[in-house]
Amino acid sequence: MVNPMTVMASSSTSADRSPADRRTVDVFGIGWPLYKAEALVAALVVLVLGVLLTGAVGGASFAPAILAAAGSGVVVWWAARALHSRV
Repeated sequence: MVNPMTVMASSSTSADRSPADRRTVDVFGIGWPLYKAEALVAALVVLVLGVLLTGAVGGASFAPAILAAAGSGVVVWWAARALHSRV
């Protein structure tokens, strides 16, 4: 009989992964596909730049910065996903 409270320990080092799984990034111990991490970083960079530019010109709304960040995140997500699936 198997104990339902059994915990399985696994390693997340890149040496234990297959070549396809090595294109992941560990985020709090969870392997994320590289294209997701790239999209998130790109969106955050665009958001920070948009907020800085909006503040520098005295803009009252951060909506354009948020929309630009969301759009860039989606574009990088899909482009990087297509690029990484070919490799």
